[in-house]
Amino acid sequence: EKEKGKHFQETFSKMASQPCTDLALYLKEILTTDNESRVNAEKKICEIRDSDSSSYLTALLDLIVISVENVDCQLLAAKLLTQAFNSNFPEIMVWENLDLDQKKNIRNRLLQLLQAFPLGTAARSEISRAISMLLICFPKEMFSDLIPLVLQLAKSPNEEDVRNAMFLLRDLMHTDLSHKLVKNQQMSEILKPVLAHSNNEIKLYGLEFLAAVLKVLTQKSKLKSEELLDMTLRATIDILKADIDFHCVAYDAFKELIAKYPDFLRENWEEVFQLSLMIATNEDQECDIRRDAFDFVEGLIDFSPDKLADDKSKTTEFCHHLFNFMLEVDEDVDELWLTPPEGYLFDDEDRENDHIQYGTQMFNSTIPVIGVNIILPI
Repeated sequence: EKEKGKHFQETFSKMASQPCTDLALYLKEILTTDNESRVNAEKKICEIRDSDSSSYLTALLDLIVISVENVDCQLLAAKLLTQAFNSNFPEIMVWENLDLDQKKNIRNRLLQLLQAFPLGTAARSEISRAISMLLICFPKEMFSDLIPLVLQLAKSPNEEDVRNAMFLLRDLMHTDLSHKLVKNQQMSEILKPVLAHSNNEIKLYGLEFLAAVLKVLTQKSKLKSEELLDMTLRATIDILKADIDFHCVAYDAFKELIAKYPDFLRENWEEVFQLSLMIATNEDQECDIRRDAFDFVEGLIDFSPDKLADDKSKTTEFCHHLFNFMLEVDEDVDELWLTPPEGYLFDDEDRENDHIQYGTQMFNSTIPVIGVNIILPI
């Protein structure tokens, strides 16, 4: 890897243009603690960017390669490159200023960096983000050769390569290339080690990718691997137990799988029920996500009402958690809530956020399903 980086560095150092040399100086000034120097350097970078967009982007790509020994400079160059492709910031997005040949050249350089250059962890992630943003701008045929490259990266023993590959595969599923990707025979082979990975962020990208795949799969072409379905359940549980930041995305991805595979749900109903209750009862989780989990629990009860009808302990557990949710009060309550004036009525927003009304509606819908004689005594 070091030899490869040295070769790239030597090659591109010889090709370094004047904008590249200037940018290198300005980036170093931005990284200093001298505020005046930083402001002046930012102004100079904007001048280069606005005067010649193609040279600016090429210089940033050269800097990413040349700055192997200066990780901070390399990362800053990669971040500026990503910003140049970001349509959310039109004032600094210079991509549209390029002609088609210039765009192709930049695109080829990006793929070359992703494939061959041993970037630092953060810089390689920025390159992946830059490519992801270009997927929106380019017609699908311009990135058709990205699929085999990313699939190869997904098999890499390097954790960072796998993370970036799954990040790109997930975003590729939101482009016109999604159907081509779904037909690839390597999907199960790639997803299994990803879903079993020790890194929960990689697992999450795998779940998101799988959820996107499931959305476009027809009934005839459904995944046939029971092992893959089981691994999806295990990966979801691992993420939900470990990382609260990933709960919402992981749970949404898992529900896509459940909707597509009712037989799998029937066989694993108990674990899915407990998993959903785990989210619903997590007081550190956002209220909307918890309600979503309770709604899913209600759907599970509708799917197999006999599970609760035949097991009083599960019915008791469900009632206990729902009542606790109804009785929860936000820590920050105003005086109006504490001492409402005579004749005060809830408005629509109050009703929408009211746990008691929400829980009452859920009980009203689940009592007939579980059975009056079973749930009312509890």
